[in-house]
Amino acid sequence: YFQFFIHYNDHIFIKPTITQNIADIVAFDIEYNSQLNWNTYKKVQAFANLFKENIKSLEPIDMIDVQSFIWCASEK
Repeated sequence: YFQFFIHYNDHIFIKPTITQNIADIVAFDIEYNSQLNWNTYKKVQAFANLFKENIKSLEPIDMIDVQSFIWCASEK
């Protein structure tokens, strides 16, 4: 939480189920592991940055906007 709260321009908040679902939908392997670990976090960050790049026409201001898009996109 702390990275996201302090550095919301660069870091994303991981909601495990939502993040796994949307990563599966777009076939991006986040190598999810429920234990805190750098590898999963690094993969999720890369995934979020990819989303940010792909929605840049929507002019996301920060990773909060990216997180919101991921949450909306994951709803079926």
